[in-house]
Amino acid sequence: MIDPETRLDTTICVGKQMHFKYTMINYAENQYDKNTFQNEMKAMLEKNQCNNEKMVEMLELGVEYFYMYLDKSGNQIATININKGNCSK
Repeated sequence: MIDPETRLDTTICVGKQMHFKYTMINYAENQYDKNTFQNEMKAMLEKNQCNNEKMVEMLELGVEYFYMYLDKSGNQIATININKGNCSK
């Protein structure tokens, strides 16, 4: 568990891609404004990764991070991609 709401289900590395699948265990997709959720999560992920020296090193080497968020029934809420372009803003 990442926090009381978020469970990390799977982490997969394929070449220079890291994929993370999370489940929001207490909510259904219709309880979220998907655009707001995606925008807030993307902003948080960018802040965390772009302010972490080791993560920036990985991004500069071409590693991309993909985050998929599902609701408690497995319905997709958001998919977010972070790459080195996210940190050059």
